[in-house]
Order: sequence, then structure tokens, then C-alpha cells
Amino acid sequence: MPDEEKAAYDGLRVVHSFETSQRYVNPEPTVAELNFWQMRTPKVHPLVWTHETGRKSLVLGSTADHIEGMAPAQGRVLLSRLREWAIQPQFVYRHDWTEGDLLIWDNSGTMHRVDPYPLEENRMMHRTTIEAIEQLVGA
Repeated sequence: MPDEEKAAYDGLRVVHSFETSQRYVNPEPTVAELNFWQMRTPKVHPLVWTHETGRKSLVLGSTADHIEGMAPAQGRVLLSRLREWAIQPQFVYRHDWTEGDLLIWDNSGTMHRVDPYPLEENRMMHRTTIEAIEQLVGA
């Protein structure tokens, strides 16, 4: 991405909501579902996040609804354009599973999504969170 375009995104903030992600799989929710989704308060995060290593990432994903302070439709177009940028083949890793595989990724700078698979296939997912040692000892 050109540096000029990257600079234009610094300072922008994204509103994320559970409802937005749920509408991908259920675009016509019942009133009860909608009420349940809306119980979760939307969160606002910077569009550009800097990892402790200095690497910058876009904070996107299925929960990203709109850009704070921007007309909702305009913000959604920007988010769609950035998601299209992020999922170009040169940025995507797609895993071909074989029995016994273990996949680990850094959730703080990775978008991930499961592809549909036959429900009769057994799959097990465990989530493990590793904290930096400084956080554990209070350094």
C-alpha cells in the first residue's frame, strides 16, 4: 500500500459490533436474535494498530462496521476496500489440512476465517493465550 494512503488511515477509528459479524451468516435475524446481538456494546479501535515490534496492521474483520466520524456508507466502502486489499493472494495463507496438523497464529495481527467443511469430519479447536513475560511478572 502506498505510504500516502497509509498516512491517510492513521488516526481513523473503527466501530466494531457483534451484530455486524452475525449479519454475514444471518442477514434476516428474528427480533430476539437482534436484541441478543445488540446487548453487546460496540467497541471502537484504531484502524491502524502498531504491534510492539513496530509492525503496523489494519484492524479489520467481520465485526468492523463503520469508521467513527465518517458517514456510515462511506466508512463501510472504505472498510470493504481495505478488506479486499488485505485478502489479495500474496497476503493470504490457506492451509490444506492433514490429520495431526496444528496451526498457530498471532491473533493481534491476523485475520482468519474457517472455510465450510463436511460436518461429519471431526474437528477440535483449542484456544491458548500466551502473555508476554513482562505482563506476568509485572515488569
